[in-house]
Amino acid sequence: MRIPVACPFRFYSFCPAAFYLLAAGFFVVMTVSESAAALLFRENFDTPISKNTQVFDVRSSDHRISKGNLVLSYTNTPNSPPNGIECTLPVSPIDPAEREITLHMGGGGAEMSNSLFVCYALGPGSGLALPPFGYGSLANSRTGDRSGYMIRFLRHGDGTNEVLFYRNDDGWVNLLHNEWLPANPVTTLRRVVIRHRKDGVHIITAAFDTGVIFERAFSFEDNRYPPDNIHRRLQIIAKAHAGLRAKLQFLSDTWFVTDRSRPSPSPGVARRKTTPPKSLWKPWPLSRKRDAVKEMDRAWQAYRENDTNQARVGSLRVLAQDRNNADAIDLLGLLEMAQLKLSDAHMHIRQAMNLRTEKYGLNHPKVAQSLYHLGKLYSWKDAAQAESFFKQSLAVQEKFFGRDHWELIESLNGLAQLHQQWDRHDAAERLLRRALAIAQDSYGPEHPTTAAELIHLARLSDDRGRKSEAEPLYLRAMTIMEKAAGPDDPQVVSILHFLEALYQKEKRDGELEPIYRRLAAVSEKTMGPNHPEVARRLLNLGMLYSSSNPDEAERLIRRALEITEKSQGLDHPFMAAGLYNLAQLRHVRGDREEAERLYKRALAIREKELDPGPLKLSNLIERLATLYLDQSRYSDAEPLLVRALDLKEKALGPNDPKLESVIKNLAFVYKQLGRATEAEYFKDRLKAIKKGE
Repeated sequence: MRIPVACPFRFYSFCPAAFYLLAAGFFVVMTVSESAAALLFRENFDTPISKNTQVFDVRSSDHRISKGNLVLSYTNTPNSPPNGIECTLPVSPIDPAEREITLHMGGGGAEMSNSLFVCYALGPGSGLALPPFGYGSLANSRTGDRSGYMIRFLRHGDGTNEVLFYRNDDGWVNLLHNEWLPANPVTTLRRVVIRHRKDGVHIITAAFDTGVIFERAFSFEDNRYPPDNIHRRLQIIAKAHAGLRAKLQFLSDTWFVTDRSRPSPSPGVARRKTTPPKSLWKPWPLSRKRDAVKEMDRAWQAYRENDTNQARVGSLRVLAQDRNNADAIDLLGLLEMAQLKLSDAHMHIRQAMNLRTEKYGLNHPKVAQSLYHLGKLYSWKDAAQAESFFKQSLAVQEKFFGRDHWELIESLNGLAQLHQQWDRHDAAERLLRRALAIAQDSYGPEHPTTAAELIHLARLSDDRGRKSEAEPLYLRAMTIMEKAAGPDDPQVVSILHFLEALYQKEKRDGELEPIYRRLAAVSEKTMGPNHPEVARRLLNLGMLYSSSNPDEAERLIRRALEITEKSQGLDHPFMAAGLYNLAQLRHVRGDREEAERLYKRALAIREKELDPGPLKLSNLIERLATLYLDQSRYSDAEPLLVRALDLKEKALGPNDPKLESVIKNLAFVYKQLGRATEAEYFKDRLKAIKKGE
């Protein structure tokens, strides 16, 4: 599988890379060193897994055993269940000071947003050890309150790859570290070696394939869950995030586990001496209570301005003098939530609410604030519980402030988001319109808060297919934000992305042109002239100009290809898209020789992909065949058209109207080749499709 991968971990080094979900061969091996060692477990998957029911938990798994591979199948839609299998290791014959696990991967996958999880040192329980997904109830349907560690190889939708490490505390996860993989594209993950010592040192080495195998190693320390005989379970889990609909697979072959009785140093990774972290604040006396209030005001202001370091420093300074300051504890929880340290966030936000309830009672705005923050936190894990917290928060605020106070806006938005997630669009719209009315009355029609509410309402209308309602809301919000923050503000760029998607669906090229230009300019300004995102923007603009201004179109597409070749390599899938569009342009302009060369180069890249998509591949093949038809090269065109038809039939069925062009061309080719029987057959098929038979 194409693997969402990650990069050199700065705990020493790891490689995050845009993870094409792996369907990879997986193999766990513990290298035996000179210290006392015991082979604990081995599985080759050369027999049906049903014979190993005492070892494997397959309740959350859609799997099969094929040719010595464990094959996990899953659907790459956001609100779909993850697929994972768990292995319970036998009791170790020694008291393990170190456990080593090596996973060998290979094959399969697709270019889309997806994740592969390798979970180890898992404690008892049921369900998959996953961070909570914000994609809907099915995405979290197989998760459980587990404890242990997770390595997440993540491919983002933009093609970048990342590796993240989590600790799972009974279902609440803490992100320990993340790294981005500098080498793209990562074709697949080939091997993962985990060495987990009882003293809390974790040393992970991963091998990635970009056409050339390369390794990255990293190390971190966390001793919450040791590799003893209690935490002795492994899981492999696949989850896709993309909105495409397809069936994907993850392959895994041999697993080995070995325990050592005493640790031996890892080659090339020296054990670091741990020193107490430097204090983020210097103790200072709080002679008056209002000093803490002022400090907390500054900390909250820093938080609102995204200055997380200053917000944390301020809250810690207050807690140094008053360890039960609920405001400081609550702010720490929010900062931890933003860092995906959800376990710590849960502890702190709960603690703050308990302190506030004890001090103020249940019906106070401070308690409502804690309830709202719990709602945000539980939105990651349990939507029903999140809804309960948001409703409680809203009820307290309405009782204290009335129904039209600005304090209600956040709770209204939180509830609306959950309703939208559950497809309760009418309920969501009522809440968002109420929030917009409050924002306009409280802040005025030209305030950024009003713009934010306009965007929320526009997104809902857009999702419901009500484009004519969404567009003016987007445009009004963009006008407000341009005046308030400037044309390159991230919020303005987000609105441009929304408008881009809207205009693309409606094929409104006139409105798309200035948006493409703005997005290309912003990308180049913020990311540099050779970033892959700049190439993507230039290609979009070039495709838009292909009819109206072919010279400019060719210049833009060639520049996009140059950027992609430098930043992502000659065989990156985006190269195929650029080459295909340039070939079409050269074909139309009469340069058939170069067009053929470009089509063939694009086709060679597509055919190397593990999952190029049958329609993408068939369209490319059909275009090359059309080039041959223009040159009366019927013998060259015929096998290409047959292959294109086969791909389209598999993807669309035998009677889809989208087959008409290739069937028509086949009928024409067979007539020119003097093969009357085949020509008549395809003429009849074309008539039947047109009649809808």
